[in-house]
Amino acid sequence: MSNPNSATLDDAAVIRIIQASRAAAAAGRSSEAEQMLVRIAQQAPRHPAVLNELGVIMTARGETEQALGLFTRATQADPKHASLWSNLANCLRALGRRQEEREALEKALALEPRHLASLLQKASLLEDLGDTRNAARIFQNALVTIAPGTEPPATVREVIEHAKRVVAADQAALGAALKERLAEIRALHGGGAQRRVDRCLEILSSRRVAYFPRPTFMYFPDIPAVEFFERADFPWLDAIEAAADEIREELTALNVVVMDGPEGATWRLAEKPATAS
Repeated sequence: MSNPNSATLDDAAVIRIIQASRAAAAAGRSSEAEQMLVRIAQQAPRHPAVLNELGVIMTARGETEQALGLFTRATQADPKHASLWSNLANCLRALGRRQEEREALEKALALEPRHLASLLQKASLLEDLGDTRNAARIFQNALVTIAPGTEPPATVREVIEHAKRVVAADQAALGAALKERLAEIRALHGGGAQRRVDRCLEILSSRRVAYFPRPTFMYFPDIPAVEFFERADFPWLDAIEAAADEIREELTALNVVVMDGPEGATWRLAEKPATAS
């Protein structure tokens, strides 16, 4: 974050002191942590990182109005930092100022569309407003930002578990709604399964994973991405399977010969010598 108003400390020094203060607080040295913050606030009173840190502390103490003033000043000093807008939105939420909360979240997500905290906040806001379907969509967007196998921050784990439940319920409701809407159309076509349509709907409602070609060497464009070929596509397969014993006998009658040549090892197939009677 930039700090045009601090002549005594650069950004790196400010961040180091804030991090040291947090470490001291985490280690139970609250007096030392507070002294660091007082000192940095005196040296860089308008630095957005300092304002934000003080705002977080005020929020934890329940002094929401004071926190709001600090977060507002922080976003004014550095309007291009998503986390500052996210913290401001969280403060506005505590004060019940939902429209302003939404505006702050939109600014955060305009800067970082995959900002996890802002996505979770926006989804929760929509859920509170009764827009469950769009809340589920945004919860889903938030979940995909979490890399597989990684633990989300402890501060949002409970919200993430809630997000998973909301998304699962929405997908189940979507699947049921689509099934009901399509029942009449299926009846017109004899009620049989429509393979491609069924798979499309299963993917849409997250009941099926979409597979795409991911070759390790060379990708050749425009080849149809067929997940599994139907047996009916291979009318000659029955004849091949019926001849399995004969094919096996032919293979066992061959001998693989490996030869070392000037360009490395090569191999060829040679008929096994006839067994002496």
